[in-house]
Amino acid sequence: MHRIIREIKKRLLYRLWFWIIWITIGIIIDEYIKEGYLFRVEDIYNPNFTHEKIIIILLIILCYSIIIKYKARTIDRKM
Repeated sequence: MHRIIREIKKRLLYRLWFWIIWITIGIIIDEYIKEGYLFRVEDIYNPNFTHEKIIIILLIILCYSIIIKYKARTIDRKM
Protein backbone atom coordinates (compact mmCIF):
# COMPACT_ATOMS: atom_id res chain seq x y z
CA MET A 1 0.00 0.00 0.00
CA HIS A 2 2.81 2.41 0.90
CA ARG A 3 4.50 1.65 -2.41
CA ILE A 4 1.32 2.48 -4.34
CA ILE A 5 0.97 5.82 -2.57
CA ARG A 6 4.63 6.62 -3.26
CA GLU A 7 4.13 5.81 -6.96
CA ILE A 8 1.03 8.02 -7.15
CA LYS A 9 2.93 10.91 -5.54
CA LYS A 10 5.79 10.42 -7.98
CA ARG A 11 3.50 10.47 -11.00
CA LEU A 12 1.59 13.48 -9.66
CA LEU A 13 4.82 15.39 -9.17
CA TYR A 14 6.00 14.62 -12.70
CA ARG A 15 2.65 15.75 -14.09
CA LEU A 16 2.89 18.95 -12.06
CA TRP A 17 6.36 19.62 -13.50
CA PHE A 18 5.14 18.85 -17.01
CA TRP A 19 2.21 21.26 -16.78
CA ILE A 20 4.18 24.04 -15.09
CA ILE A 21 6.86 23.89 -17.78
CA TRP A 22 4.35 23.86 -20.66
CA ILE A 23 2.20 26.62 -19.16
CA THR A 24 5.31 28.76 -18.66
CA ILE A 25 6.44 28.15 -22.24
CA GLY A 26 2.93 28.96 -23.47
CA ILE A 27 2.83 32.23 -21.53
CA ILE A 28 6.27 33.22 -22.86
CA ILE A 29 5.19 32.47 -26.45
CA ASP A 30 1.94 34.39 -25.94
CA GLU A 31 3.88 37.31 -24.50
CA TYR A 32 6.23 37.32 -27.48
CA ILE A 33 3.38 37.19 -30.01
CA LYS A 34 1.19 39.84 -28.33
CA GLU A 35 3.77 42.18 -26.82
CA GLY A 36 6.88 41.54 -28.95
CA TYR A 37 9.22 40.57 -26.09
CA LEU A 38 9.86 37.45 -24.02
CA PHE A 39 10.30 38.83 -20.52
CA ARG A 40 10.41 42.42 -19.30
CA VAL A 41 11.92 42.88 -15.84
CA GLU A 42 10.19 46.24 -15.40
CA ASP A 43 6.80 44.50 -15.43
CA ILE A 44 7.70 42.64 -12.24
CA TYR A 45 7.52 45.93 -10.34
CA ASN A 46 4.27 46.95 -12.01
CA PRO A 47 1.43 46.88 -9.44
CA ASN A 48 -0.87 45.16 -11.97
CA PHE A 49 -0.97 41.40 -12.43
CA THR A 50 1.34 40.70 -15.40
CA HIS A 51 2.58 37.70 -17.37
CA GLU A 52 5.98 38.07 -15.74
CA LYS A 53 4.49 37.62 -12.27
CA ILE A 54 2.67 34.47 -13.39
CA ILE A 55 5.92 33.10 -14.83
CA ILE A 56 7.79 33.83 -11.60
CA ILE A 57 5.07 32.18 -9.49
CA LEU A 58 5.10 29.07 -11.68
CA LEU A 59 8.90 28.83 -11.56
CA ILE A 60 8.89 29.22 -7.77
CA ILE A 61 6.35 26.39 -7.50
CA LEU A 62 8.51 24.27 -9.82
CA CYS A 63 11.68 24.90 -7.81
CA TYR A 64 9.88 24.27 -4.52
CA SER A 65 8.45 20.97 -5.75
CA ILE A 66 11.88 19.84 -7.00
CA ILE A 67 13.41 20.66 -3.61
CA ILE A 68 10.64 18.74 -1.83
CA LYS A 69 11.15 15.73 -4.09
CA TYR A 70 14.88 15.53 -3.49
CA LYS A 71 14.53 16.11 0.25
CA ALA A 72 11.97 13.32 0.39
CA ARG A 73 14.34 11.09 -1.58
CA THR A 74 17.17 11.68 0.91
CA ILE A 75 14.82 11.01 3.84
CA ASP A 76 13.69 7.72 2.24
CA ARG A 77 17.32 6.65 1.78
CA LYS A 78 18.14 7.35 5.43
CA MET A 79 15.34 5.07 6.61
